[in-house]
Amino acid sequence: MDTVMLTTSVDNDPCKFMVTAGKNNEKYILKARKRSIRDAWVKEIQNLLASQLLEVKSALQLRRQISPGMFSPPVQSPVPLSERKSKSATLPILPRTASQASIGLS
Repeated sequence: MDTVMLTTSVDNDPCKFMVTAGKNNEKYILKARKRSIRDAWVKEIQNLLASQLLEVKSALQLRRQISPGMFSPPVQSPVPLSERKSKSATLPILPRTASQASIGLS
């Protein structure tokens, strides 16, 4: 995700502001005809960036709530061993766990 930054004062000029964006931190210096126009642009960009930040934070929170179950290790098949042997060509071979090895299961 690229970072976007807003600098509200450039060269002590009340009509200039700067937007820095992209992977290479490209800088765009903009100059309005009047300070009131610059202030309107700055306010609008600040609101836009703030709303995007809230959306990203919400998405990250949602991802944290959902993801613990999504990335848990796979559970062994609930198919009984006798049925698993008869269909071994269609089921994946799962690695043996330590408890299976100690009681002789394969």
